Amino acid sequence: MISKNPIMSRRRWLQSAASLTAFALLSNVLSACGGSSAGEAEDSVTKLELGCNGDELAYDKNSLSAPAGAKIELLFTNRSHHHQHNWVLVNGGEEEAMAVYQSALVTGIDNDWLPPDSAQVLTHTPLVDSGQSATVSFQAPTKPGTYSYLCTFPGHFLAGMKGTLTVT
Repeated sequence: MISKNPIMSRRRWLQSAASLTAFALLSNVLSACGGSSAGEAEDSVTKLELGCNGDELAYDKNSLSAPAGAKIELLFTNRSHHHQHNWVLVNGGEEEAMAVYQSALVTGIDNDWLPPDSAQVLTHTPLVDSGQSATVSFQAPTKPGTYSYLCTFPGHFLAGMKGTLTVT
């Protein structure tokens, strides 16, 4: 209902404007202090997507990035017509990736070409069949740096199916 009293209408308008201004100032103060405003999600998720280049033994991206400690949701899509693939994130670089790969070969198909209980494996997808996808949720390392990822299916890492996650 609209008030016929112009003074009352002006008063309500000024109160509304003052409330909106106070809310905007409070939101800016909270953001500057590291808090969150009412419109922000406190548990935001960094979404990453990765696939493979058809039947080439290569990921479609050889580098990904994420903020340190961020919650990450990675969607891996296997676009191959013939091969199974996985995505394994390693706590280290190329040398650690090679150690994880060699350990995966020893464990074999019974463990989906993944080393059991390896401290060097931060997270991984399962083996993904041709044309299928898998999502893995994890927290990015809190230490900034470069972390290797690879496919541990026999021969794939050696053929170049690898990349790096840069944590900033």
